[in-house]
Amino acid sequence: MSTEKPILQSNYLDFLKERRLMGSKCKTCGQVDLPPRPICSKCLSPDVGWIDLTGQNGTLTTFSCVHVGTRKFEERGYSAKNPYAFGVVTLDNGPAITALLQGVDPKKPETIKIGMKLKLKFVETQTPAGPQVDVGFEPV
Repeated sequence: MSTEKPILQSNYLDFLKERRLMGSKCKTCGQVDLPPRPICSKCLSPDVGWIDLTGQNGTLTTFSCVHVGTRKFEERGYSAKNPYAFGVVTLDNGPAITALLQGVDPKKPETIKIGMKLKLKFVETQTPAGPQVDVGFEPV
């Protein structure tokens, strides 16, 4: 997929299928937005382009261990007996993203620490609509 494609959600999801985490970067002020936006969130300039954030590490800003999830997550096998952890991760170059936390124990939230260093890990799951790739992070 070309990074010359318009900044649209459908193109962002196509990049995820390719295991690429793409954001948008303002050519006027340098603001990086994730998820990508066609207009800069800082200066409102429409002069933005894609930026590849795939190699970024991040820091856990906040998290929650979810025991009762949406139907989407129940279809993936999560439940009160099989909870999952979800958090906000601030990438090393600034933007933050919500993501699944992998390699942590959501049954023991005291072992998950705000400020812990994380690395990107794409999570593929089978859904009734077919395979889906989500953004996840795991401890470094």
